[in-house]
Amino acid sequence: MASKSFRDCPCIAFSKFLSHSQIAQALLNSPMEQTQSEAKRARPSPSPPPPQAAEPEEDRLSALDNATLHAILARLPLRDAAATIVLSRRWPRVFATLPRLRVGCGTFNRRGYLDDDHCEDNDRWLDALDCVLASRAAPVSAFDVGTKLMCEEVGWFADLFSEICGSGGLRELCISNDSLIDCYNVPSPVYNCQTLTSLELYCCRLQVPRNLSGLRAVRSLHLGVVVATDADVRRMISQCQAMERLVLDDIRKARNIVIRAPSLEKLEINLFRPQRIALKKAPRLDSVKLGLFYGSAHDSEDTDGDHSMSESDDIFNFGEMEEREHQQMDEIGNLLAFLGALGRFKSKTLSLKLNREYSKDRYDDVDYRHPLAAEFCERQIDAECLQNHLSTVTFDMSNSFFDGCPCLGLAQFLAMNARVLKRMSIKYRRLVDVQHEESDDDPVHKAMLQTERREKEAMVEAARRELHNWTRASLDVRLELCPC
Repeated sequence: MASKSFRDCPCIAFSKFLSHSQIAQALLNSPMEQTQSEAKRARPSPSPPPPQAAEPEEDRLSALDNATLHAILARLPLRDAAATIVLSRRWPRVFATLPRLRVGCGTFNRRGYLDDDHCEDNDRWLDALDCVLASRAAPVSAFDVGTKLMCEEVGWFADLFSEICGSGGLRELCISNDSLIDCYNVPSPVYNCQTLTSLELYCCRLQVPRNLSGLRAVRSLHLGVVVATDADVRRMISQCQAMERLVLDDIRKARNIVIRAPSLEKLEINLFRPQRIALKKAPRLDSVKLGLFYGSAHDSEDTDGDHSMSESDDIFNFGEMEEREHQQMDEIGNLLAFLGALGRFKSKTLSLKLNREYSKDRYDDVDYRHPLAAEFCERQIDAECLQNHLSTVTFDMSNSFFDGCPCLGLAQFLAMNARVLKRMSIKYRRLVDVQHEESDDDPVHKAMLQTERREKEAMVEAARRELHNWTRASLDVRLELCPC
């Protein structure tokens, strides 16, 4: 075995003929050694040990309580809910119990879609909201929807409100119709909801059923630009027996609004046409804000009927419409009756904001120069209703100030009798701009404008002196005469 082995090695077989150095050199150059050397040189360096698996990052969001996570999610658009699931393991479960849902026209638009006030795809919008509601793990507590799709998909939204209002968990509901030509008919499930505590309706039409069964738990009611009859408004207000706050902001069609609310504490009314407000029952009334914004063009359309703007060409004839309103309503009587009724209640604060845009042709039956003189008001208003209640008054005389100051007498009466009055602000339209006068090439017209300006400046100074000489029931009252 050994001799065979040796023979098999050419270097060993010829060793007797070679010196030691030659043998060593032969061994180094032998094919076997070369193979071993090449293998040794080619042998890769020892690979490092496999890295240990990275520890997962700490999920700090999951450590937060549900209320905090709900507050975070409430500030994210619904379309971003799926994209942010990776942020927290609890995110999907918490999102399914989010108490408040807000959806608008652009909620489900693509990210690159620029107009958030317009719905890009109606079908996708409906499907997306349907998916959100289908994935709910708890009833919606507060639902805020604002879109004109309600007027286009009436049946779909009727089913939606039927499900949400009948879930047993809805507390707050806000319906805002964005359509400029149609009012949204509030569906019956809203009127019959037993759990609502807050209800806001904008650009809607009320058709309150006679056998109303819901709304008894409503504590806050806000009606903005709604079309309703006297009976509809009366039934709805009376049904909200727990109501503590009532806001009536431009009620269309109704002429006599009767308020019976035994729990009412805060009342805010903004009228854009003459209406009679009758306070019949409000023993807990604490704060009243009354705003009269007569003559505002954009708020006068659809004032008498249920028709939309697209169905009537004469809807923009505001002059005739306002004249019709004046013939049917006693504007001065309405205001005096409302102020007089406050004397029967224990309201602590009363704030008035009067915008008299067209007073000149509304007082033809009295002396125009002083149509509401202080003496006239004293004969018509029981000062007791104002002495300990009125805190702030704003008279917006943008167009009427330089036509005789028709409300200056009322302002004087209030200053003379309101003992807790803190601030009275009388606003008038800013005088003609000097730049306009200087740019006029017609010297006659320019001189006329300058004369008009001087006359108006004199009127402002005269009114300021008159205010300074008024007798004041409150020593702390601040009387302001300022341009707007």
